[in-house]
Amino acid sequence: MKVISVILLVLVLGLVGCMPGDPLPEDLYTKNVYPGTNTTYDIGSEEYQYADGYFTTLHAANIVSDGDIVADSLTVFGDVTAVGDIVGNSLTAGLEGYSVDFVQDYISGIILNDTFSMTFGFEPSKIVVSYSARCHHDTTFEGAHTTGHSLVTITGIDTMTISTNYVAIRDYNGAINTSMLHDINHVLMAIGGYDGIDHAKCWGTGTSWTTATHTLLVTFDTVEHCRDAWNFFEIMATAYR
Repeated sequence: MKVISVILLVLVLGLVGCMPGDPLPEDLYTKNVYPGTNTTYDIGSEEYQYADGYFTTLHAANIVSDGDIVADSLTVFGDVTAVGDIVGNSLTAGLEGYSVDFVQDYISGIILNDTFSMTFGFEPSKIVVSYSARCHHDTTFEGAHTTGHSLVTITGIDTMTISTNYVAIRDYNGAINTSMLHDINHVLMAIGGYDGIDHAKCWGTGTSWTTATHTLLVTFDTVEHCRDAWNFFEIMATAYR
């Protein structure tokens, strides 16, 4: 009985003697800690919470925060929910509903059947293509500036739809007043100068989506009355998961 009492006393004194910064027993201090069953046990609870946690890198399936999330390196495999800000030097944002990717590029000297491709880092649900363009007439040399955006919705494997396209046009010489056009066919569209009969046109109507490579391909299948060296597009495409 005395032996058991001495053992218990040593254990109690050993635990009480662990001050902040002191090592815990060797299996917690120098080794990894794993739960006995996957996704079963908790650390803390809503009622009993730890004050702070310090990690070099935090990997999580989902993160829910009542305040800010601040991290040097944060990888989230699911959703991120935060009432406050999300700040990080290296942030791999959550997946469903949160991931975005960008393609920014410039093309010029466009001729008939030229193509422009946009490749993204994941399979998106939609792509917003915003652009600014210039197009000059090949006989009058009159030009116009076009801005617009189109919404491409990915509907399945290698399939998509072009839902909207809003275009504002401003002719350099004032022949075309600032206007708004709604079009459902063209991902990229520029209208240029006018010779009294025809306007210069540079339209990317032919569009295809390849799921395997996450690539949106636009073909300029309408290029009319344009000076080849004087038409260009500055493009910013944003993909959303």
